[in-house]
Amino acid sequence: MPASQLEVKESKRANHLGDTKFIQSTLNYTSNFSRAKELLSSNRYLVDNIVQLALEYYHIGEDELTSFEDMVEKDKGHQLQPDRTSISQALKHIVRDWSTDGKHERLATYPCILETLKELLLGSSCGTTRNPVKVLLPGAGLNRLAHEISLFEDHSMEVTANEFSPYMNIVYRYLLTVRPRSSLYFHPYPDNWSHQVTLSELHRGVHAPDMLPSSSDVVLVEGDFTHAFKHHEWRGSHDVLITHFFIDTARNLLSYIQTIHQLLRPGGIWMNLGPLLWSYNAQLQLSLEEMVKLSEAVGFVFLETDPRWGNKTLPTLTVRSVHAPYGFNHRSLSHNAYKAQFWVAKKGQD
Repeated sequence: MPASQLEVKESKRANHLGDTKFIQSTLNYTSNFSRAKELLSSNRYLVDNIVQLALEYYHIGEDELTSFEDMVEKDKGHQLQPDRTSISQALKHIVRDWSTDGKHERLATYPCILETLKELLLGSSCGTTRNPVKVLLPGAGLNRLAHEISLFEDHSMEVTANEFSPYMNIVYRYLLTVRPRSSLYFHPYPDNWSHQVTLSELHRGVHAPDMLPSSSDVVLVEGDFTHAFKHHEWRGSHDVLITHFFIDTARNLLSYIQTIHQLLRPGGIWMNLGPLLWSYNAQLQLSLEEMVKLSEAVGFVFLETDPRWGNKTLPTLTVRSVHAPYGFNHRSLSHNAYKAQFWVAKKGQD
């Protein structure tokens, strides 16, 4: 290397070291990494407890778990690598569904669903006068909405939740064991350093659950929606089916709509609220207008909805847009939200 190039390289290195020392002396920046590691380690205690409960619930022995861990270690094709993103998201959903920190997100969408459902029940618009009213929520996540519905005072509700993600399911089953209220404490934010006001936001802990769920209030059916309910006995078995932040997870959207139609009684109600953020592997990525047209062709009639839940997305449709924040930490400097689409559709008489 020519002397001039060597001198330039050494000069850049010296400048870099100087900048590093200046930042460190001003901010003590490397302590941020130590603190984040410490908080993530404290979350490990919660994760270990969740895993232990899952092993017991699903009857998985420690030797089987150890054998699987060995397979992961030896996996050269990275087919069995841990899904750290899903673990982080599952913990953040505790914030969204079961803490006061997530209340602002629940208040943006839950009243729309809960109040509309109560009005439909009072008006006997769910296709049945039977007790109890059978409600199904596919893609229910950690099931807070399902539990809110199960607590209706004026109606006997039989609520079934369905979730595909094993991460969500094992975290939910762990939440069912937590006593007393707000006794769970963890740190959900140290893995996201962008858009923060202060370091204390990264380090802030959250208590959960703010309400104690009971396994007797909601039945959880694990598995893929279109497969878990494909048996004949499920057909026409529900009065109401609610898709909350779920419909856009479909790989085969037509299969979703047909399954919803099959599971409802004649005159049963399909209520949807969520974005149309189609999955990367979706076979169909429809516009709202196309979504409505396809659903009508399957056999749904879209009903009028209350203007207090938002403006109509299109003048020709009864679908309304609901401002739905979705970002877990409302104190950050970013604001992520959807124009969630809210509709109520009725299954025609067979």
